[in-house]
Formats: sequence, C-alpha cells, structure tokens
Amino acid sequence: MRSIEDVTSWPSYTEEQVGSKRKLWLLDEDRVRWLFKYPRPSTGEHWAEAVAADVASLLGIPHAFIHLAQRAGELGTVSRDFTNWP
Repeated sequence: MRSIEDVTSWPSYTEEQVGSKRKLWLLDEDRVRWLFKYPRPSTGEHWAEAVAADVASLLGIPHAFIHLAQRAGELGTVSRDFTNWP
C-alpha cells in the first residue's frame, strides 16, 4: 500500500505554466525540485498516475518517480524533476 507524503512544509519554487492542470514546483529538504500536480475533481488522476508509475517500474520501463502527496489538505502527486538528474 502506498503512503501519502505530506509536502505542505516544502517551500514553493514557482508555478508551472505549461499544461491545462494546476501545478506547482516545490523544493524538498535537500533542495531537490518536485512538481506537485493537483488533480481535476472526481477524476482519480492522482492515483492513476501513481499506479501507472508502479506498473512501469514492474515492467522495467523508464518512468517518472511519482509519489502520492498532499499539500495543505489537497491530494495530488509529486514527481521528481528529471531535467537535473544526478
């Protein structure tokens, strides 16, 4: 069973302007950027994205690192910024 990570304390870096959904870049305690995505109401987009990442992992397919998350009581997902991957 997946846990839901509370990212409320992570500082906001900037809003993401690309795409149709509300998104926000955050910085974790190590200053790594994560994209918090708010799902559209009643769509299940957050858990569907997490399940898709799990399936990709099981199949050995490259994928974004996705965690279920909540920010100030709102559910969503966070995905690690892969553009500056070590």
